Amino acid sequence: MIKILQENISAIIGVSGTLLGTILGFFLHQIVRIGKIKVFKNKVDYELFIRNSAGGFHQVESITDKVVKLSVTFDIDVLNTSDYSRQVMRDIKLVIQNKKIEQNHTFINEKTREFNGILSVYDKLQNINLNPRELRNLELSVSFNKDIELILNSNWFLEYKNLKNKALMIRLKKTRYNSRA
Repeated sequence: MIKILQENISAIIGVSGTLLGTILGFFLHQIVRIGKIKVFKNKVDYELFIRNSAGGFHQVESITDKVVKLSVTFDIDVLNTSDYSRQVMRDIKLVIQNKKIEQNHTFINEKTREFNGILSVYDKLQNINLNPRELRNLELSVSFNKDIELILNSNWFLEYKNLKNKALMIRLKKTRYNSRA
């Protein structure tokens, strides 16, 4: 038996090395395929509005009891870090959270907004499919017409579900007040 092993040791080493290399290559390939979605928050702006005498809106700089609308815009970059596989963001929403409330709101995709006379037509953002190494810029918005002070003083989160149906939350910090004046 020992004589057979001594005569065929180079063949046994070669087969063992091939099997070990194949298994190691498979696991390394699986590790490389795993990617994540990274979210970069460029800007989170908000505007406060009161009604004017003509029935339209007028922007104000501070919150008062006359404020009837809060408009929030988000400029976000989304990156798929995987070199090989697609990544999906599903059920994308804004979560407003504090001790008193927890609200979910659907984003409006500002890049799809079209004006037709006095009408504004837009798409709601719900799902994003990202190709490998794709970076996508999102311009999103949401408006509120009640509980404005409570919402403004709450924490804001971007929530989505990944391919494994795991809910992920990213805190969105208010960067500045957007003033058109």
